[in-house]
Amino acid sequence: DNGKYLGNDENPYLVLFDTVNTNIETCEIHEDTKIISSRAFYYCYKIETLIIPETVTFIGDSAFLNCSSLTSIILPSNLTIINNNTFSGCTNLTNINIHENITKIGQYAFKNCTNLTSIIIKNSVENIEYGAFTGCSNLTIYCEIIEKPEGWNSSWNPNNRPVEWGYNE
Repeated sequence: DNGKYLGNDENPYLVLFDTVNTNIETCEIHEDTKIISSRAFYYCYKIETLIIPETVTFIGDSAFLNCSSLTSIILPSNLTIINNNTFSGCTNLTNINIHENITKIGQYAFKNCTNLTSIIIKNSVENIEYGAFTGCSNLTIYCEIIEKPEGWNSSWNPNNRPVEWGYNE
């Protein structure tokens, strides 16, 4: 385990707040972790593999900012928000699962994820903030809903990446 944790007597692994160093290549987050704090993996350029347990309910802003070697991530089903800059600069990210419990995607959440080629946005996403997909130059967005909801910022897709509305897997 390459994480640094905060907790209490009942759960010493409550919050993952940092990594042992930025040169780690893998991290299996402890199964009792509930929160990954903001910038926990900030500039971990070499991390390729990250296993997030289902117990995680919150991931802070910029948690994986510039983890440029990260290729794939599975979000825990208890997570409801992808916060600001969460995956910004993850240039080798090719696969991410936006599950049906996600309701919000924050500002610049996927900024400059240049190898992300497709993403499916479920009906559950009520809010997408400004620039969520800025710089995703190879991205096609598949939305289950038939048109942009009112809760989505008018500049949620500022590079006008292709969007397929009414997508059904």
